[in-house]
Amino acid sequence: MKRVALIGFLIVTVSGFADLKKDAMDFVPKGWEVDPQEMVVADFNKDLEDDIALIYYKIDEEFENRVNRVLVLITSGKRLIPVVDQGLPFEQDFGTPVSLDWQDDILTIFQHRGIMHLFNEWGIAWDVFTERFWERTSAWGGLLGLGSAGGFDAGTGIGYVEKIWGDVDVSCEYSTIYAEKLDGSISFDGEDDETDWNRPWAADSTWVTFGENKWDGGDDASITVRALYDSHYLYLFVEVTDDEFVQPANADEILKSDHLELWFDRLTVVESEAQDYYPELWNRRKDPYVTQIAVAQTLDGKSVVRMWLPEDADYEPDIKSGFYREGNRWSAELGIAWVRFGTEGSMDHLPFTLVFSDSDNPSDPKQETLIGTSQLQWADPFTFGSLSTKKPDRIFWGVYPLPEEK
Repeated sequence: MKRVALIGFLIVTVSGFADLKKDAMDFVPKGWEVDPQEMVVADFNKDLEDDIALIYYKIDEEFENRVNRVLVLITSGKRLIPVVDQGLPFEQDFGTPVSLDWQDDILTIFQHRGIMHLFNEWGIAWDVFTERFWERTSAWGGLLGLGSAGGFDAGTGIGYVEKIWGDVDVSCEYSTIYAEKLDGSISFDGEDDETDWNRPWAADSTWVTFGENKWDGGDDASITVRALYDSHYLYLFVEVTDDEFVQPANADEILKSDHLELWFDRLTVVESEAQDYYPELWNRRKDPYVTQIAVAQTLDGKSVVRMWLPEDADYEPDIKSGFYREGNRWSAELGIAWVRFGTEGSMDHLPFTLVFSDSDNPSDPKQETLIGTSQLQWADPFTFGSLSTKKPDRIFWGVYPLPEEK
């Protein structure tokens, strides 16, 4: 076994911007090639000096595949400093060429396998506080799973899924709701006066999924969602902008009045194994695990709850709730026991969408507009958003030694 020479933390003196590409070659180890078509020169860290990113590679003699590495060098005065020098994450190198692009302050690394439409893409952004690149975006896809793709932006919490194959054509953008651990208690009065509500990520990316022709913008109807949790409950605080508040007289009138809908998927890995139920993720409309619960406040100020799916549920939704209204804004505090999600205490990922159903005519109430935290299609969990009790920690790219060569 021979060891490939390491680049280490070599620092090279830059003789001038015109020689930036030439000077960057000093960081490429002997025996490796540079892809001259895949170089990006830009001011990555916004210090008014040009930096450089490139791909260098060698051919694996046994499999005749490329072994690719990403190199990013930051200019500091007259020096070049490596801040990224690594292979593709999680050893997901297809052995094919890699392309680079710089747009909207994100350096994109893209690789296509060349067959089965398989691809991986990463977008790294500069963090001024740590002076490192972090993985802001990622995307993937291919015929694995009969033609699916997905992507995620860790800076916004917005992701997408796509399934296109034969007669299946489903795509969805969604927002991620991150729940923070509750330190105190919730009073369920519809007000966010508990200090714990100051900490959660506010999910305010939403989509009009029905009645767009009747929607007059954010002042007509819009929502923002925050979440907390403890070992027993998931807590939601929903802020609603609504220019015409139409309340039901009782639970039977919820559908045609202003209300919130909670859509979530109770199918967990444990349940799937226990029931020997392994459906295609994009072909599960209205199966026994798809849950739809409506919550509203009646004219006399009472909270009412209705479960519409699953239709044969043998339990009550038992949601704690409280409402508060001021002007054209109202808010709701909700508490749902974890047992209703088929888990205990927390979830790294819960397929979940919160929907505001808007009615604007008190004299003739009816469902006019639906606004949700995903591009929800009715009872289709493939189009649900995401709720997570896992903190969205940043993944940083860095300088790693070259692998040993057999």
